[in-house]
Amino acid sequence: MNQWIRFGSAFSTKEGSSMLTYLQAQKANPKSTRYTIADIPGLALRVSTNGRKTWLAKKDVGGRRIVKVLGDFPEVSISDARKMFNALIDSARPEAAPAEPALGEIYARWMEVKRLRIKNWTDIDERMRKYILPQYRTVPLAAITPMEMVDLLKKRVMPHLETVKRICGYIRELEVFAVNSGLASSYRLQHLFDIFPAPSTTLVHRPAIPWQELPDFFQEIGTELIHSGDARDLLMTGFYTLLRPGEYAALRWDWIKDGVITVPAEVMKMKRLQRVPVSRQLEALLAQRVKVCPLVFPSRNLQNPISTNALGLFLRRHGFAGRLVPHGIRSIGRSWMEDHGVAFNIAEACLAHSTGSQTVQAYQRSDLLDERRAPMQEWCDFVEGCLNNS
Repeated sequence: MNQWIRFGSAFSTKEGSSMLTYLQAQKANPKSTRYTIADIPGLALRVSTNGRKTWLAKKDVGGRRIVKVLGDFPEVSISDARKMFNALIDSARPEAAPAEPALGEIYARWMEVKRLRIKNWTDIDERMRKYILPQYRTVPLAAITPMEMVDLLKKRVMPHLETVKRICGYIRELEVFAVNSGLASSYRLQHLFDIFPAPSTTLVHRPAIPWQELPDFFQEIGTELIHSGDARDLLMTGFYTLLRPGEYAALRWDWIKDGVITVPAEVMKMKRLQRVPVSRQLEALLAQRVKVCPLVFPSRNLQNPISTNALGLFLRRHGFAGRLVPHGIRSIGRSWMEDHGVAFNIAEACLAHSTGSQTVQAYQRSDLLDERRAPMQEWCDFVEGCLNNS
């Protein structure tokens, strides 16, 4: 007769024995204590003291213990019990994790989102394509270790710590996107910059000429401006609005209404809506622009704003490398206002700067638009005079 062996809460047939037969199950009589008769490994017939015979599944699957009652014998036959057991175990087996995509594929999907959400996506794309993608474009994200990424940054980007910091931030955001999108299963590259020394906190002033040299600037660059089209209009818009380059490069026609440009908060650096009074000079400049799409300064594909790098390159090519960058125009305008008696809070508001303590800002919520109209027009008149005398 078949020998049945019981190991604590587990059960199995003795090695070399056959599986449970219908006759054996039928003749299994109750005893003073409950016992089990094994069938296939993990499946047994439990015989209770009252004579009830119950199919019981017990098996470890993928590190998890499965215990389940499948029904009573003979209502559930031996064949049905085995089918139910096999289906239960198959459903409990962990599925093989799909291979994670390569970094290049994840990056492409991430950039599809970045293009729609931020204006400086081209700066991110330029750095990632230069420093990271050549090495890891075809490598699965899961295969990239923090040590490898740090070594790459040390070899290719150091000692430019500010650039290292930015790239580490991009990688951190890219990995979050991958995990949230189901393209990666875990975080591994979140704190890469922690092992690098902190960048210098010394304030670096953007190159800018004194406002007194503005006539000389236009005289020096005047001929080039005549033939420069978008670069000329972009440069003069910087002077006439005193916005940051990325903010006026993203200018849209529907932001302009009733003599005011309203720049949405999400475009502004400080994430606060900014209204800019339209001067006579800016109004004339906009009037001669052709409306080919919603953007005032579109790129060639008409889908994105023109790159702010274009204006910086224009200035460098025409002799102003190290002397003036697009952002430096704000410094010229702010210095002119200081030297021409414009009130501090008005001048700061022209540059979309906050003034006063947090308490003051909590109560003082006016953007001083009406107060800014006169000094902004006077500033634009000065710029126009310098341009016309060049």
